[in-house]
Amino acid sequence: MKRCTALRPSSLRASNQHLGQRWYSYDKASLTKEALLQKVEAGLGQDAEGKSLKIDPETKTVSTEAGDLPISPIFDPAWMQARRKTAKAAPGPPLGRFRRKLANNPFAQALATPIRRCPNSATSLPRYFLQDFEMIRHPQTGAAWWAPGPLAFEHVLPTKRPDESQADRDNERDKAAAAAELVSASAPDSSDTTTGSARPRRSPITSYTVSRKSMVDMVGGPNKKYLALLSAIRTGMAVTPDTRDAVWREDMGGLLLGMMRRHATDALIARGNRPHGPKDRFIQPCVNWKDVEGVRERGCVIWLPENSDGPRQYATLDVEGAQYGRKMVVHNLRWLLGDNEVQRLRDSAEVFHKGEIFVLKQWASTSMMRLHMLLWKLQGYLAEPDTGSSPLTMRSPSLQLIQPENWAQPNMPTYNTPIFLIHDGSGTTLAYQFLEILGRYTYGIRNPHYYSGKVFEGGISEMAYLYASWIRQTVQDKDFPAKKRNMDGSTSIFLGGWSLGGLLSMEVARQLAMDDVVRVAGILMIDSTFPGVDVSSRDGSSEDESSTDEDEAIMNKIRSKSCMAEAVRMIRQWRLPQWSGRLYDRRPKVVLLRARNYVPTKEGRTVGMDLNREDPLLGWGDYDEEMFSNVYDVDGHHFNMFEYDKISNMTRTIKKGLDRLEEASQMMMYESW
Repeated sequence: MKRCTALRPSSLRASNQHLGQRWYSYDKASLTKEALLQKVEAGLGQDAEGKSLKIDPETKTVSTEAGDLPISPIFDPAWMQARRKTAKAAPGPPLGRFRRKLANNPFAQALATPIRRCPNSATSLPRYFLQDFEMIRHPQTGAAWWAPGPLAFEHVLPTKRPDESQADRDNERDKAAAAAELVSASAPDSSDTTTGSARPRRSPITSYTVSRKSMVDMVGGPNKKYLALLSAIRTGMAVTPDTRDAVWREDMGGLLLGMMRRHATDALIARGNRPHGPKDRFIQPCVNWKDVEGVRERGCVIWLPENSDGPRQYATLDVEGAQYGRKMVVHNLRWLLGDNEVQRLRDSAEVFHKGEIFVLKQWASTSMMRLHMLLWKLQGYLAEPDTGSSPLTMRSPSLQLIQPENWAQPNMPTYNTPIFLIHDGSGTTLAYQFLEILGRYTYGIRNPHYYSGKVFEGGISEMAYLYASWIRQTVQDKDFPAKKRNMDGSTSIFLGGWSLGGLLSMEVARQLAMDDVVRVAGILMIDSTFPGVDVSSRDGSSEDESSTDEDEAIMNKIRSKSCMAEAVRMIRQWRLPQWSGRLYDRRPKVVLLRARNYVPTKEGRTVGMDLNREDPLLGWGDYDEEMFSNVYDVDGHHFNMFEYDKISNMTRTIKKGLDRLEEASQMMMYESW
């Protein structure tokens, strides 16, 4: 196996001994003013007469033959003392039974890891709950690759014989295993490979994702936004142009799962094959579940059922009468490790030759602690939410959740108003998939006739009637996350959309105006021009070209053009909704996002949606001069507003508009219908 190296720009290849460290601290005794003064004077040397140059820290001068001269600030002991960090003293041994138990508790150790942030879910969690990915160089091509970092695997295997009762020290082999294993699958020639060589230090480009297989698979999916976010948060000298095109394996989720399973199995085999002393020092077999209560130093239960039936996620065993360890985790190893690794465990570890119930004990050992944490990390990595009661499940496949309020807790109830974004003229919701985190439940509605080519004979009114029914059914679902109710018992939502989606939002809001279940509290229109102008070329918005298959991409273009032609027909026949009489007070607030630039054309002509581009209201003053509560300009023209380089600004502006609608809806809650 060839050695792979951390991706590091040439400007960082200095010989500084502290370069690989992200921080450096100093002994307290070396940071006193006297010690710093002595160190600086030792480096100044002597004058022409052989006398040592002396610094006066009070007057901040240095004595020379020419007299006292001011010193540079970097020679000032007070400045040096303020800039340098003092090394913390090593913690003493835990005192008391509770503190000793807490220090040896894997769950407490997991919560004590440093806080890191997952850019794709916008979640900050202890590092244990995240998976680190490092950027490395391919050993053959030199290209940048993303590789799983070592944090999940380091210190899992004992470095001495598996009898130690004190903290282990890793020999750095685990640190290289993750990166070397990732690139080995892509290296066709391994005849000249070497083994056992470890990278001297970690890569300066490290990013994190929530440690869940579904999240890792999402990063490697067709939407490249999630992969781009991994490196988007990193800046500085370590980020070079070649790092922006780093390769991400499509099977990264399965690869990482296999690596964790192998490391866990290897550690269990090492603990189960004990050459000296009692065989059950670390793993004790139990005849039945009652015997678990009598095991000393209980850690967790590892269960090896004969078949794959049995509890998988979050199974526990209660131990009656225990002061500590009253609730024990039960790991179903057949589900956790897979049949192949379970068979290897049975064949290779003497203690696992027979039996189903085993207790993995707790010892004051780093490797034992890491093994407990790795098993629990595997449990979380494979965990999946109950799709039967998830807001991801909609009444129609054309209405889908684009993003929850919090990716780490996709089923979490919310008091923020959710938004339903309706497709543009192309019939797809592809543009909304590229948005960054909005911080609220965001649903997308695409054209249900996108693939069939059918049309809505009743035009926009018929289409809006169907979408209104879907929204109503979704809001009525008992698992709909919005828990805030209005005084009349209805649930507030926002509607919105790009181009045609904004017009459809108006019609849907009008049809739900008298509804007793749904209250449309606001509309977000994204560059939706007044339909009173020429619409012959109003939409070319977001053709779905996410497919990597060339024929499928061509078909998607054809489908999108067909949808846009149908949208033009429907807009020409559409009569704008009227809010007269008692409907006037039910009219929702509207925020408009307006493109700054004109659409460029070869002939220099002005396309239909730009006829009112100079008008801040995009022509809607002919409908109602007080229609919009706020108008915000965004970068780009109508057709490139959602391109990658503009998506961050677009997301911020959308969040700004939704916050404005949220404020307006809260004021309306106190108004009578």
